Amino acid sequence: VARPGGGEPLRDGPAHLEAALRGALRWWLGELAGLIPNGLRQQLAALRSRLLLAIDEQGNASLVEEAGARRERIGRLDLEDDDPAALRRLLTDGRGRGGSGTTSVVVSLPPTRVLRPLASLPLAAERNLDQVVGFEFDRLVPFKRDEVYLSYRVRSRDKAARTLQLELTVVPRADLQDILRQAQRLGLRVVGVEVPSAFPAEAAPLIVLDGRARPSAYPRDRRVARQPRGGG
Repeated sequence: VARPGGGEPLRDGPAHLEAALRGALRWWLGELAGLIPNGLRQQLAALRSRLLLAIDEQGNASLVEEAGARRERIGRLDLEDDDPAALRRLLTDGRGRGGSGTTSVVVSLPPTRVLRPLASLPLAAERNLDQVVGFEFDRLVPFKRDEVYLSYRVRSRDKAARTLQLELTVVPRADLQDILRQAQRLGLRVVGVEVPSAFPAEAAPLIVLDGRARPSAYPRDRRVARQPRGGG
């Protein structure tokens, strides 16, 4: 029996069969990987390990490397006074990421820099939340559409009342413009903005930015956030 992708025929015996199956699985996964567009492969790789530009309550910035649940602080970064050479030194000394190209980062903001309004919507609205949020924007958010970066997630569903609770994460654009400008000057490309959740078990809502540092149309997290026991 020929092995997928060519090569030696399968030999008899458990050891040869196991080795052949492993090889076939590697070949199959390789074929699947080849079907994924290069841009998407890069995005998936970035999810495994990424750089955060973490801003604290006082406005101080730090570079942090995140890999899964692990976060490691690389060092402080002065957005006002540092230059691109200082950034490259920090990346090279800290994690061996140095180079002359642009480095992609996600800005991590403290909760005090954002608004998180809650909204009750009909359960049927979940079928087309993008459109519903667009229609209800003026009621849900105390800003004009072009004044904010926005993301949202479903926090809970009440099937008996046929309603859902939506949590929005709203970042005023004016509050972020200086950070975006200073990051660009240093050679950092901001690809997203996130705000840590008040609940440690929750993933931070991520607002995805495109190449012009503008938000994608209502990016969202459709997962239901888990509440701690006894939480409201």
